[in-house]
Amino acid sequence: MSRFIRWQGLATFAVIVGLIVAFIYIFAETLVKNGLEYGGGHYLGAEVNVESVEINYNPLQLHINALQATDPASPSQNTFSFAKASAGLDVWQYIFGKILIDELAIEALAFSTPRTSEGEVYQPIFSLSDEEGDGLSAMLSPQDISLPDPEALLKEANL
Repeated sequence: MSRFIRWQGLATFAVIVGLIVAFIYIFAETLVKNGLEYGGGHYLGAEVNVESVEINYNPLQLHINALQATDPASPSQNTFSFAKASAGLDVWQYIFGKILIDELAIEALAFSTPRTSEGEVYQPIFSLSDEEGDGLSAMLSPQDISLPDPEALLKEANL
């Protein structure tokens, strides 16, 4: 049996998997926090601030502390903010194909609240001016689209 197992390869595989798990365990909270700020900011078009993120692994729970999302129309206001949000998932049920959410809560949710400092508003990826908008609507006008006559299609078809 030992001639079928390459112990050097198995040890290397175990070390690589261990390093990946350690990296995720150590940096998961920072990666989730940065992902929320970056992804939420680009989705909303304005700055998103997260105070901290906590991840518990047994049971799997995610806690987000003090999130503020800037309103792009008014940078001194928040679109929404909350003091704490938490979500928990039963991993063993998820492995068996069932989704069992143990906990889902948002504390102190508020809309259109003033910010302590003005948030940054990002430039949209593309913007249409009035002239470009008219050109775009002219390019997509339904007058250019003409469908063939169904009888003509049947006559041309070799049935």
